[in-house]
Amino acid sequence: MNFKKLLNDYKNNGYCIIKSLSSVLIPYIDRVNDELNTIGKSIDSNFDLSNPKSIKEVNKKNFYRAIRYSLGLFSLASNKELINLSTSLKCKVPFLGPSYIRSDVIDETSHAFGWHQDAPCLLGSLNSTTFWIPCSDANKKKGSIEIIEKSHNYGVLKNKPKAAQDSLTSNNLIIDDNDAPDGKRVIVDLKKGEFIVFHSLLVHRSYYPKISNNVRVSAILRYDDASDIKHREHGYLTSFDNKNINSAPQYRKIYNQKSSN
Repeated sequence: MNFKKLLNDYKNNGYCIIKSLSSVLIPYIDRVNDELNTIGKSIDSNFDLSNPKSIKEVNKKNFYRAIRYSLGLFSLASNKELINLSTSLKCKVPFLGPSYIRSDVIDETSHAFGWHQDAPCLLGSLNSTTFWIPCSDANKKKGSIEIIEKSHNYGVLKNKPKAAQDSLTSNNLIIDDNDAPDGKRVIVDLKKGEFIVFHSLLVHRSYYPKISNNVRVSAILRYDDASDIKHREHGYLTSFDNKNINSAPQYRKIYNQKSSN
């Protein structure tokens, strides 16, 4: 793996795509999928992880909450290759920040995220890294995420909480289309085992095709930097503390600095 090129892509564009670790990650992804199937069948004996109607029905019974912290997530997060990759992207002493598994189908709009940046929603260190790992192929046809290249260079953008959520605790701080920055928009195309790593200020959103019979299952891992002095002084705050940038405005000064990455 060419770490120098990956770091250059990450610094310049706000993200990099990793394809060389597929053989390493697929067994971990298969474990996640197996666990999700087990959880689903405990709710509905006819559960099928690949069937969007099945996902929609069990999500009504809080399946999406039960799987968020699947044990496979923590197995994946402790993978040495991912940790080493995070350190190579200048997250010097990684520890696990807000992370979870998601299962999504197209017509569940309540689970979709509009344009947003992770840092204002979730807090953490400026040099944190976000890994978005699909548990099957992700692309324009099946569902993926959409990013705006180089948007991490704009600092914290104007945002608002998702409808009916508290502006001081919401981890869904959405950027209106009119406030989204200019830049190349990319719908990420990944095979199972491939993934994208992006900067905490990169603007991105959920992408769902208008017509599809697919399920989008993904693992989202976030590594914060324990050596970040300001993050430590602020108490390593994250959304797990029911905080966001509105209730912890001291983080705004961190994020509006030029990235050290």
